[in-house]
Amino acid sequence: MSNKPIIVSNSQSPYWPHWFLLDNYQSLEELTVTDFINELDYRLLLYRQPTRENGQKLCDNQSLEAITAGNPILNDFSTSERNARQCESVIALNDIDILTICQDYQCSPSPASPSYLLPHHSQKKQMLLSIDLSNATDESILNSAASIIAQQRVLQNIPEPCSKINNQASIGAFKKLLSYKAIPYLDLLLHARAHKSQGTQEWRPIHYPQGSLTELLFGYTKTTEQFKDSVKPFYQKTLFCQHTFSKLKSNLLADRELSQRKLKHL
Repeated sequence: MSNKPIIVSNSQSPYWPHWFLLDNYQSLEELTVTDFINELDYRLLLYRQPTRENGQKLCDNQSLEAITAGNPILNDFSTSERNARQCESVIALNDIDILTICQDYQCSPSPASPSYLLPHHSQKKQMLLSIDLSNATDESILNSAASIIAQQRVLQNIPEPCSKINNQASIGAFKKLLSYKAIPYLDLLLHARAHKSQGTQEWRPIHYPQGSLTELLFGYTKTTEQFKDSVKPFYQKTLFCQHTFSKLKSNLLADRELSQRKLKHL
């Protein structure tokens, strides 16, 4: 079995992505900053999926078909569900989560005294809160939560971490995600690693050299050297670095007005 990549160096290759048209991505301009981050998040999730023995990425076929059909706004249900459950440091636990926690307790020695912190989280200090959505107002819920959190920080000796948000730097980095065409770039990478074999040929990954990526993403507005020296390093340091991207995302979403602004108004 050969997993040698197929080098696609120009448009004469039968594997050249003729489906890839930058005009299809004009629809992204109507997204809010939050929507755009969701689209990026889902693609990064797909990009980090495991691979089969032949190297083919396990990918959501429905999403891949939408991308190659010229529909880049995926708005996948799993992304929507994740957004409904999670907002950075606050997570809505479902029944499976709670069952898993209960099983963890059963597998552990009984504690000498009750603890409000969840077990098996040495890196994260987490606790459960029960919220009465039926009878309590949002204001009273937030006030009560703030009071409980303050008490538990004292009891558990966990001070509130300092918040250092540099919105100007975050906005600058976000604008680079747009100008460097992060979503189109990820779509090319996903297709290269998860495409379907043509005919009966054995599956092999596609590799786009820097020259091909420059042509596809920027036409004649950037040179291959510019892509190599500025665009690719930015992808590696910001887009594919989970810590950096998570921090950037947190800073952007913390600004309520900015997070709801449409991309065309940035």
